[in-house]
Amino acid sequence: MRPRSMMANRQGQRVAWRKVTSGRTGRNTLFGSAWQVLRLAIQLATVTILARTLGPYAYGTFAGYTGLGIVLAGLTSLGTGTLLIRNVARDASSFGRHWYAMLKLSLVVTIMLLVAYVVIAPRALNAPLPTSGIICLGLAELLFYPLVYCASFAFQAFERIGWATAIATSTAGFRLLGALAFAVQPSHWGIQAYCFIYLFASAMGGVFAICAAAVVLKPPAARRGWIFHRHEIKTGLVYCMPVFTANGMVELDKILAVRFSGPANSAVYTIAYRAMSALATPVSILAIAVQPKLFRVTGREHAAQRRRLVALILASTVALGILGGFAMVLGGYALPWLLGPAFAELKSAMALLSPLPVLYCLRMIMGTILTTEGGQRARALLEGIALLVMVLLASLAMPGHGLGGIAVTIIGTEFLLLCGLSVAVAARWKHSRPSGLPASYTEDTGQP
Repeated sequence: MRPRSMMANRQGQRVAWRKVTSGRTGRNTLFGSAWQVLRLAIQLATVTILARTLGPYAYGTFAGYTGLGIVLAGLTSLGTGTLLIRNVARDASSFGRHWYAMLKLSLVVTIMLLVAYVVIAPRALNAPLPTSGIICLGLAELLFYPLVYCASFAFQAFERIGWATAIATSTAGFRLLGALAFAVQPSHWGIQAYCFIYLFASAMGGVFAICAAAVVLKPPAARRGWIFHRHEIKTGLVYCMPVFTANGMVELDKILAVRFSGPANSAVYTIAYRAMSALATPVSILAIAVQPKLFRVTGREHAAQRRRLVALILASTVALGILGGFAMVLGGYALPWLLGPAFAELKSAMALLSPLPVLYCLRMIMGTILTTEGGQRARALLEGIALLVMVLLASLAMPGHGLGGIAVTIIGTEFLLLCGLSVAVAARWKHSRPSGLPASYTEDTGQP
């Protein structure tokens, strides 16, 4: 019986792997990765132009301000984007109402966040930037780029991941054109002038994204009325907090690096981190592609399929993360040559951050799994605690320790958060397993 059981288990794993690699999830991952590779190539060109044109200090300042905007942008839709994915994946006829309601709510929240950003940003970063430049960056990150988020949520709901990543790539393209326009000016305008160009490029990207979603998906007209029902707003807020804290995990480190280690060190670290996130592209696309499917297989009848799928995703994630670490070390030799002698410290920064890809990839996947298990509150709590840990580590490790202090802060935070998420997923699976049933059989997670 045991050999037969083992053969059946291996056969089930092979079937699951074929579904992942050759089914819709595999195609979505392939198409999404192709667009994301193009996007990353565009971003690399943009970073190269800006780094050479602005220099480390100004580029670090720019990265800090945009990072804070990205963190706050996680609140713009109050989680209704993930709510749209969940509900439309289950009932496509609800798309029109959720689409228009999400856009209305995003506009209202953006106005409040923009005021908070203009007040908070100069005090949080302690890096000088004219008020007009701050307003431009706030509008770019809090008004126009969230439109790209909204369009992306809509395409993800219909599992059209190619389109979801294509519109983000188009925004990167508009920003590259803006960087080129800034670089070819006969006289150097400075960071304030680039803030205006950045706003215009972001506006073009946001409008294009909304138009693409409207033309391709054709959201049906919804009945007139206010935004969401009260219980939907409550559910959306539950989904919102993981998005907000996830953005914080990606961008708060740049803000802290500017404040505690200076804009120049922050610029070097930011470029190294962007390289790391580029290497994690297949995993990030996989996390997006499998989310609707994981939402659908939460019932007891799908428990075995879900566990096999999760096991294969985690194994792939570990392998890709390890390869990313080796690529970080090799990339440390190329980037200083590409960006110029002002960024010579990139070689040591890339080596210091080489353990980060595997931690980052696993953390991202475990967060997605926990969210689709109905553990979005637990995820938000753990990531919120991790943000506090990051602030504490930054205040202790960054001042006076340069890039080494920044590396200790981010690697330590990612490791602790990964441990917390793994424990939360394991505990949820254990507690949802009915007594007397095998370990591969779980209760419905009871999504709200």
